[in-house]
Amino acid sequence: MKKKGSYKLGIAVMAIGILMLLGFLGINIGWIIALVIPSYFVYQGWKLFTTRDSKCKKGFGIALMIVGLLWLTGMLHVLIGLAIAALLIYYGMKIIQNNKMLSIAPEIEAAMGESSNASPFANEFSYKDYDFLDEWENEMNKNQK
Repeated sequence: MKKKGSYKLGIAVMAIGILMLLGFLGINIGWIIALVIPSYFVYQGWKLFTTRDSKCKKGFGIALMIVGLLWLTGMLHVLIGLAIAALLIYYGMKIIQNNKMLSIAPEIEAAMGESSNASPFANEFSYKDYDFLDEWENEMNKNQK
């Protein structure tokens, strides 16, 4: 008789409850979980690798075995860290190669138009024919007379 998935889930929940109860009693054997889960990954990976005809499932089985073995040896965090570092380097190089600028406010960038170094308000306050300092001097001279 084949057991359903809910039966396996019930066994797993019961095992976790037993480990928690033993932990409250002072018997800490939670390290068993760190052995059981990666061992299960290796077992399932081996089963996928040996019994499936599909190349995709064989590849997934190999990947599952590698993850399980790395987890058992304590090297999984190193692999994840290297993968994250490689992704960050890759995306950084893509940004540099494409000369893309990360934009915080696209509305401001759109208002700036072609010139990315100019202020978005440059068109509103730039009067090339008009000198504000000269106008101020003229007003001051009028007020003093």
